[in-house]
Amino acid sequence: MPPYARIRRLAFADLPKTISGKIRRVELRAAERDKHADPAAEPPGEFAG
Repeated sequence: MPPYARIRRLAFADLPKTISGKIRRVELRAAERDKHADPAAEPPGEFAG
């Protein structure tokens, strides 16, 4: 497997869910947007994308 296709980091977290048990995708998108908006939050050595 080529290096660019390998998984570099895997994180497990609880998913935000509604009362009926559906996954709240809006909250997931917002969390990803906030996480990638700050370039200082990226660990060293990771590719910026």
